[in-house]
This record gives sequence, structure tokens and C-alpha cells, in this order.
Amino acid sequence: MAERTDQSVADSIDATGEFFSVGGPLHAVRAGYVRRPADELLYQTLVAGNYAHLIAPDRTGKSSLIASTSARLQNNGIKVAILDLEQIADRDGGADAGRWYYSIVYRLLRQLRLKADLQAWWQDKNILSYRQRLVEFYSEIVLQNIAGPIVVFVDQVQCVSALPFAENLLASIRAAHNARSTDPEFTRLTFALSGECDPHALVEDQELSPFRVSREVQLGDFSRADLELFATELNLPADDAGLALDRIYEWTGGQPYLTQKLARSVAREQMSGDIGAQVDRIALQQLAGRAALHSEPHLSHIHGFVTAPSKLRDGMLTLYGKIAKGIEVRYDPESRTQASLFASGLVTRGSDDLLEVKNRVYASVFTARWANENLPIHWRGPAIAAALVLAIAAIPFLYTQILPRPFVDRMFDATEPLPRIAAAHDALQSFPGHAAVAERLYRVVLSDRAERAADLESMLEIDAYARAVDPSGRLADGLLAGFWDRRVGFALRVEQRDQALIAALESLVEASPARRRRAATLIGDDYPQLVGTFPGRTAQRLKFDPDDVVLTFADGASIRQWSLQDGTLQTREPWVISALEVTPLVRRVLVDRSGRVNRIGL
Repeated sequence: MAERTDQSVADSIDATGEFFSVGGPLHAVRAGYVRRPADELLYQTLVAGNYAHLIAPDRTGKSSLIASTSARLQNNGIKVAILDLEQIADRDGGADAGRWYYSIVYRLLRQLRLKADLQAWWQDKNILSYRQRLVEFYSEIVLQNIAGPIVVFVDQVQCVSALPFAENLLASIRAAHNARSTDPEFTRLTFALSGECDPHALVEDQELSPFRVSREVQLGDFSRADLELFATELNLPADDAGLALDRIYEWTGGQPYLTQKLARSVAREQMSGDIGAQVDRIALQQLAGRAALHSEPHLSHIHGFVTAPSKLRDGMLTLYGKIAKGIEVRYDPESRTQASLFASGLVTRGSDDLLEVKNRVYASVFTARWANENLPIHWRGPAIAAALVLAIAAIPFLYTQILPRPFVDRMFDATEPLPRIAAAHDALQSFPGHAAVAERLYRVVLSDRAERAADLESMLEIDAYARAVDPSGRLADGLLAGFWDRRVGFALRVEQRDQALIAALESLVEASPARRRRAATLIGDDYPQLVGTFPGRTAQRLKFDPDDVVLTFADGASIRQWSLQDGTLQTREPWVISALEVTPLVRRVLVDRSGRVNRIGL
């Protein structure tokens, strides 16, 4: 699937590509799949040859939907290419227009598996503008070499706003649509655009905007009924699970990422008594408060989206501050500021067309105070008073905010090795008053590293550090169990049942009813055929002889064996391998002519 490394992310799809998963690598409970109207709408729109755009906030399932729709289209014989504009800007240089546009056509050529002398063709078209060159590429290279329909997904379109020359890409897409009226071949080429932005603000001339000729596909949040798929995975009685889901929905409003993360945390807790209060406690610890702006990637992303320098930043912060204070703000479809704020995902259109904060998590983190603090100061206070206040506040602020910052940044640097992360954690703990924060951030970092662990060796390194920070083993066991859960899911997707069974058994390091049921299901078909069981043993070598039904464990020269006798497994007496070396001896006798023996030797 075409997902960014952070995200990225973020969701998983089943083999058919038709469902949005409520389970997956992002702090989620693997509970099933939620079919959303956007899945079918996007697919049918593209199959019909119509342009589409999917504009939604961060971590709501855009990339999953692109991946699943791409798989369905390819299964039906439609050629598909996916352009990630953020990736192109990061890897191929966003400062050079020529290199950026060449990267776009190169990636299209590679993903559509076309063979052409692209460099020579690009140079031949050097006289044309980038917009014209792209349209010619669609016509002469793509459509001339592919006979059937083609769909191109353009993801992260908000990156266009950060590049002064990138608007020509969107204009070329609109030109390709306009060309359908004169060149029927262009009806075989369809574009789908996705990102988090106000689409109509990306192109100044609306006659050049592809969003004016494409169909909008909206991604809704989970409904309360959708969350019932989580009920059996929360390790709670049915009534308590319902109460927990009610409170989860109260906090998240069905936002997919937040719902999954909070549900997963609830599933890991041993809960009893007042379920609602315990869900509140978990939500406050993990998702609420100012610290979440740095420890939670999704919330940090929203913060960066709203506060990044732009023409609409002050307007968005001012508008959001009013909404957060409870001041009535009515929906205005013509307001670009409101459209940008909607793109962030922070607000929603409530009853009576009044804007409101989208969910309780956002309200607890993005407060009116947060909005005011991020607004630039356009006035100067009395110089003496300001200097006095700064002098008083400088020392504690320096000690509590500035000095610890390098250690926090190092802990969240994905390129840092774990020993340096652990050292940064120890250093941050040394600051008085920061011990609890340091441990909480360290746990977040270890959890994130565990989610992204690609192999067992990496996971075992993370496990060692997790056991050091939590001697009880609960943190390490939970992370290790989650790693094996993901291995189970991967093995099942590629139909490797034996590997799935092994991983399912390993995941029982933190046993739960769901994991036991999964292991039992995987082993269920084979269990009636088992001839016997024996205690687990470690050995340097293991060999099974299917002909004689003999299982051999070898530790150096020590051998233990089990064999099938009279329908049952019987253990044999352990024995030690020994070797007998036979050295031939030759006796030589020298006798002279007189018969006298002169020498005898061995």
C-alpha cells in the first residue's frame, strides 16, 4: 500500500482491498473491518472514468482507501500509478522545478511499467512549459503505450501550496480533463487527488483547478455502531465493554486513529469497577494535556498544520479560539479560513450550522489558551514591565523548558539508536520534576519503535530496554505480544499458516482470551491428528525422522529421543555420542640370508 513511513501510515486493509480496518499497526485493536461509503463511492467513480478528490484530515484512512481502491482497480485490469507529492519533495528536491517535474514523469513511467527514453524525450520537449510538457507526456507516452483505462492517484496535494511552481501539475490534470472533448483517448486517463487542505485554495485561477471537475469523496468518522466490532477484543464482559465503548466514543467522537489508540489501551488494562472513570484516566494520561502535543504524533501534526506560517494562520487561530471559548460561529461555505480549519480536522459543523470542536480529546489539548499562545504578538507592552516579567520567568523557564528540550528531541528522533535514546531518557530524568515526564515519553518512544520493528532481532533489542525501564515486565510483554500479533496478521495475509501459528503461540507472552482463541483456531484443524505431546526443551539441534517417527534433540554430544511406539510417544534413554578410532598397526621384521633377524619394529 502507498503509505508514508509515519503513516502513515497508519491503517491496514484486507486482501480484497474493500474494507477500512479498525486494526493495524497504529495502536489499534485488531477487531475486524469497517466498510465505509467512501470505499464504494471512490471505486465506482473511478471505474466510470470520472475524476475524484478525497480531502480529509490527518489519519482518517486516506492512504488505506487509496491502497484498497488501487488493489481493486488492478484486479479488474486497470493500470494504476500512485504519486506521493510529499515523498517527491523530500527525496527528489522541492526547490528545483525541473527536477521536481521530471521526478513526477519518471515515477509515472516506472509505476506504469513503461519503456521509453525519458531523458531524451524530456529534452526534446524543453521548449514547452511544464504544464504543456506533462500533458504531452500523458498523450504521447502514457496513452500511446497503454491500451486500457489508467488511474493516477495524486496523494498529499497540500504540498503544492509550499512550492511556487507546483501549480502547473494541477493545471495539467485539469488540461487532461478538458482534452477529453477533442481527444477521446484522454477519457481513458483518470485522476484521483487526495490530501488535507482547502482544495480550492491551491489554484488561484479556478478555471485551471481539477477540483472543479472532480467528484468529492468524503471520509466520515466511525459511528458508535461501528465500534461494536471492538467489543469482543476489550477483554471485558459484554456490559462493561459497552460502557467502555460509550466512553471511548465520548472522548474521540469516532475519529479513527484516536478511537483505535484508546481502544487498544483499554484492552491492555485489567479493568473492573467504574469502567467510565478508568477510560477517562487512560484518555487523560495518553491523549489529553499539553504534553500530548509532543508525545502524540497525530496531535503534533494538527498543531503543525494550524500554526505553520501561512496567510490563513492568524485567521485560523483567532477563529478556533472563539469556537473553543464557546462563542457562536456560524458555518460560512465561502470562508477560506473556515475551509482550512475544517481541513485540519479540529472543528465540525454542528447543529444549527454552528461550528464546534470535533471531539473531547481535541478540546482538552487545543484550548483557547493554545490558540492565543500561538498567535503572533502585534503590540508592545510597557518595556519595563515586560523586561521585569521576563527576568523573573527566564531562569525557571530556561531550566524547565529550554535545557531539557535537546533530550526530548533526541528521544523522538527516529534515526537515533536505542542506546542514545536511553541515555537521553536518563539525562532528562536527572532534571528535578522531570522524572515522570521522562519515563512517560520513554515508554511512548519504545512503543513507537516496537510498532515499527521489522524483525525479531530489532524487537528483542527493544524488549531489553523495555524490561529495564519496567522490571515488572508488563511493558515489555505487551510490546512483544503486539509484535507477534502483527506477525500473525502478516503471515495470514500471505497464507503462511504455520508461521502464523508459531507467532500466535509466541504472542501468548501476554495471554488474553482473544489470543488464546486465535491460537486455538489455527491449531484446531491439526489437533485431532496429534499423536502426543511432550515438555518443551531447548537444544542446539532438532531433527525429525518422518519415516521412523523419531524426534531427536542434540546438545553437543548429548542425545535425547522420542519415538512412536504402539500409538504413543515413548522417550528413549538419553545417550552420548562417542567415536572409536581404529589405527592399523604393521609389524616389520628384517631377516638376512642366513636367517638371522636383525630388526623388528612397529
